[in-house]
Amino acid sequence: MGPNWHNALEAIGNGVDRDTVIGQIREAYAELPMAFDPVEWSYECETLERLLCGYVWRWDGAGITHLANEQGFRLPLVNPDTGKPSANWEWAGKIDKII
Repeated sequence: MGPNWHNALEAIGNGVDRDTVIGQIREAYAELPMAFDPVEWSYECETLERLLCGYVWRWDGAGITHLANEQGFRLPLVNPDTGKPSANWEWAGKIDKII
């Protein structure tokens, strides 16, 4: 569910209309994976559709400008005692939305 929700929010943030995004959600759920229960799969699709409708209803016309969607970042992981960055690790992630 998570990747499909993020894809839907990214599309809305990029100006794609609600009905088109609902079509994209339905397309993502068109094929049932072998290990999934068909009823649960359809519930998940319906849940995403309703969440998206609620999101659009709440925020459409709110004057929000989307500056970035799914903005990736990488930062050094700094040892607080030495102040030196790790040679093996870093902080990384994605910011869902910057408005």
